[in-house]
Amino acid sequence: MLSKAHIRTILTTFAKTPPPMDTNLKNVVLVDDDQDDREFFADAIASLDIPFTLHSYKNALEVVSEIQSGSFNVPYIMFLDINMPGMSGFELLEMIRNMEQFRSVPVIAIYSTSSDNEDINKSIKLGANGYITKPTSFQNLQSVIVDVTIDNIKNRAHNSKKANFDQKNFIILQNSYIEP
Repeated sequence: MLSKAHIRTILTTFAKTPPPMDTNLKNVVLVDDDQDDREFFADAIASLDIPFTLHSYKNALEVVSEIQSGSFNVPYIMFLDINMPGMSGFELLEMIRNMEQFRSVPVIAIYSTSSDNEDINKSIKLGANGYITKPTSFQNLQSVIVDVTIDNIKNRAHNSKKANFDQKNFIILQNSYIEP
């Protein structure tokens, strides 16, 4: 379980950081075709007491439909399952990175298992800011969410005048390990 001090650190950092240009600071998007994984992720977010609203989608086409209808709110962070039927996470990532409003949104690619270098390189090339393998425990998932959030807060504060994240900010998260 995450310590109260760790959670307090993220909330303090979150409160002290000026909001980004967009007004969707609290929106987190998860796109994953696995219902159990979506519920697991929602429970982890809720347990952290971080002021986020999680928007879960069961496939990439739901996201595309909402974007096209104008009802999709640009998120603070997006977690995107890469291996989905129909439109893959790679295809959605490529599409949103070509849209101005999504260029500065951190996207974390999610893989079901350890990925090969080809998939990781493809994620980087398409504009992902990091990747995770699906955590096997609740505590690991909590740690990943906290670590991504802290890293994103710091990057937004540091890069507030930049339109895009540099590739040097690409992060790899596996079982709560961050490699900057």
